[in-house]
Amino acid sequence: MASSSATPETFSSEQRGETTVAIIGCGRTGILQACLFAQAGLKVVCADVDPAVVARLSKGKLPFLKDEIAPILLGFMETGKLHFVNDLEQAASQAQTLIIAVPVDVDDKGKTDYSIIERVLRRLAAKINKGTLIILSCA
Repeated sequence: MASSSATPETFSSEQRGETTVAIIGCGRTGILQACLFAQAGLKVVCADVDPAVVARLSKGKLPFLKDEIAPILLGFMETGKLHFVNDLEQAASQAQTLIIAVPVDVDDKGKTDYSIIERVLRRLAAKINKGTLIILSCA
């Protein structure tokens, strides 16, 4: 018996357009992933706790890869495929896939501090829908 769950390869264009990916963290990693998911036809909501970051990105202003990514980003924003919010909980509650794209710290001894991931997940836990795929994409 075939599985009823769809993989990205089996999504129809209509299914892709109805699927939302929420990306928590609007740094380089989060923005590049947002563009890739939007290019694949999914709806993308990017959330960041910093209102200044969200305001800049909502105007298509990037602090990196301006010439390469800004036109792509603006195109997805114009078509409604991608938008930015400060409300992390709202973004998480809309998503079928949730990507945590936050920076992790490494101390002088090379030990990684994952506490930011724990804080984000604790903050969002009550808003994450059952069955949501959670991806950790930390740099």
